[in-house]
Amino acid sequence: MLKILRKKGVSKIILWFLAVIIILAFGFFGTAYDMESPADKQLKYAGKISGRKVPFTEFQNQLQQTVLMDKLNYGNNFRKIQHLLDQDRIQRTWTRILLINEANKRNIQISDQDLVNAIQNYPKFQIEDKFDDLYYNNLLKDYLGITPRKFEECFRDKLKIDKVTEQETAAISVTEEETKEVYRQYNEKVQVSYILFANESFKNKVVVDEAKVQKFYEDHKSNFATPPMVNVEYLRFDFPIAKTEKEKTATEVSEAEKDATWHKAYDARQELKTNPNFNAVAAKNNLKIHESGFFSMEQPNLKAGWPFELIQKIFAMKVDEISDPVETAQGYQILRMKESQAAAMPALSTIKDKVVDEWKTIEAAQLAKQQANETLQKIRATTADIAKIDFAKIAKDAGLEITQTTSFGRQENYLPKLGPAPDFLEKSFNLTADNPISDVAETSRGYCIIHLDNRTEADMKDFEKEKNNYASAILLEKKTKEFNDFLVRLRLKANLQSNLPENKKITF
Repeated sequence: MLKILRKKGVSKIILWFLAVIIILAFGFFGTAYDMESPADKQLKYAGKISGRKVPFTEFQNQLQQTVLMDKLNYGNNFRKIQHLLDQDRIQRTWTRILLINEANKRNIQISDQDLVNAIQNYPKFQIEDKFDDLYYNNLLKDYLGITPRKFEECFRDKLKIDKVTEQETAAISVTEEETKEVYRQYNEKVQVSYILFANESFKNKVVVDEAKVQKFYEDHKSNFATPPMVNVEYLRFDFPIAKTEKEKTATEVSEAEKDATWHKAYDARQELKTNPNFNAVAAKNNLKIHESGFFSMEQPNLKAGWPFELIQKIFAMKVDEISDPVETAQGYQILRMKESQAAAMPALSTIKDKVVDEWKTIEAAQLAKQQANETLQKIRATTADIAKIDFAKIAKDAGLEITQTTSFGRQENYLPKLGPAPDFLEKSFNLTADNPISDVAETSRGYCIIHLDNRTEADMKDFEKEKNNYASAILLEKKTKEFNDFLVRLRLKANLQSNLPENKKITF
C-alpha cells in the first residue's frame, strides 16, 4: 500500500496512478508496424480470442489506432519516449482488443451525444478551458493525420474501455480508518543503528577455485557476451559561432544559419553519391573526419551528440553505408558506417580476470551474509529478553563498527552510506520497542543487522486537511490492482492465442 506514497508530493502520486489506470486500459501504444515481411503476408489471422479468429487486418487497425491516442497524450514528448512505448507492444495491443471485445459482449454503447461531450471535455482539445473546434480539426489533420470520422470511432472505443474499467472498479472504496493508517505510516519516522558486513571487505578472503570459476563462466555466459558494436566516421557541419557569444545551440541559431549549414551538408552528400570516397570529399571540403570508436547500443558514444533515435538507425546501417545529413544540437552530420562487430562470446582465457572478479564478488556476498547471520545469533544469545540487549556495547566488545542514521521516513529512496535499500527500510519499520533488532537485511553494499533507536510517531494534526488526497491515492492503487487482476482473468478466460512474434520492426 505504501508504495504509492514513496513519491514526493501526493498530488503527483495521484496523477501517476491515474496514468497507470490508463496504461492498463489501453497499453503503451506503439507506432505502426512494418507488417510486410513474406511471413506476415501469408498470415490471415493474428490469433484467437474466445475461439474467434482475429483477422490480421483487425489487429493491424487496432495497433495503428492506438498510436493516435499515444501521440495525443504525449504530444511533443512522443518521439523522445517512443522507444519506451514500443516495449511489449504486441501484448498491449491484444489487451486492447480483449477489452473492446469485452465491452461489446456487455453491450456497452456510446451514443453520439456522449461521444461529442467526451471530446469537447477532453483537455487536449481545449484552449483556456473551452473546446475549440478549429484547433480540434487542425490537430487531427496536421498532427495526427486522420479525419474526424476515423478519430471519433477510435475515441468511441476508448470510451467503451473506460466503461469496462468503471464497471470493474465501481465497488472499490476506501474507509477513513484505512486512510488514517496509511497517513500515519507514511508520516512516521525511525532512527536506527546498524552493523554493516560489507561485501567488498570479504573479497580478499575468497580463495579462487578454478573448477568453480569454470562452472560460473559456463552458467553465466550471457553476462560476458560482447554486444553488437559499430565504429562510425562522420563529417561535422557545425552551426556558425559568433565571436562575441557563447557557442550556439540548435534552438538559438537563426533559420537562415540553419539553412546555410544544411545546404553545405546537402552538397557534400550529393558529392558522396557520385564519389563515395569519404576521405576525398572531406579533403575537398576542408573537413575533418571524426571517428566514434567502437560502441554498443547499451553504451553509446555520447560525445557525438546523437539522440537515441539516431543511434537506433546507426545500428541498422551496413558497412560503408553513408547517411543523409542528420541534425544534432551543434549542426548537421553525415555518417559512414566504417566497421561493425557482431555479438560474440569471448573464451574464458581472454576474460578470465573479469570472470574471476565477478565470481569473487558473489562469493564475498555469501561470506558477508553468513558472517552477519552468525553475529546476529551471538547477539540474540546474550540474553533471553531481546528488548534489554545493549546493542552498542555488544558491537563494541566484538570490535564491530556501528553507524547511526538520521531519522527517516518510509518514502526515502536512498540512504546515506547504503544507497537504495528497500529491504533495510522495510525491516527498520517492522522493529518495535519489544523487538528492536532485525533479521539480517540486504543492501547493495552488503548485509546489515539493524537496531531501533527511536521512533517518531506521525503528527496527525494535518490529517483532516490532507486526507482527501491520501484517500484518492489509495483508491487509485486499489482500483489499479483490481483492474489488473481482472485483466489476468480476462486473458485466461479468452484463451488468447497469438500468431504474432513479440518483437516486430517499427516503421514511421
